[in-house]
Amino acid sequence: MSRLDYKFKEISFDPAVMDAIFSAPEKDGGEEGRAQERQDRLNADMRKVRRVMRAGLTPRQRECLTLYYLKGLDQWEIAARLGIHQTTVSQHIKYALEKLRRVLRANAPDAPMPAISLDRGWDS
Repeated sequence: MSRLDYKFKEISFDPAVMDAIFSAPEKDGGEEGRAQERQDRLNADMRKVRRVMRAGLTPRQRECLTLYYLKGLDQWEIAARLGIHQTTVSQHIKYALEKLRRVLRANAPDAPMPAISLDRGWDS
């Protein structure tokens, strides 16, 4: 018997096992309901972040974050557009993220925090 035959001999074709592995989608909208819950939670988090951005960040920090995360510009492009040095842009982004984390954590100390990072994404 070849190695491949032995490997596939171990796979169970019991219908109960196959049904458990490849179960049909739930009729009550289970997957769609969970997807909608995730989207609602994400929308609520984003509203909270926008509210903190408006109230707690300087205009320059807001502008740097918007250009970096929403417009997808790199720090050199932002620096050229704003007429400041790239390290200044980096510092604005860094301090803005620290301030967002601090304010959001203070408002909801028990809630899990979305991981805001410098890689333009959410690591939750």
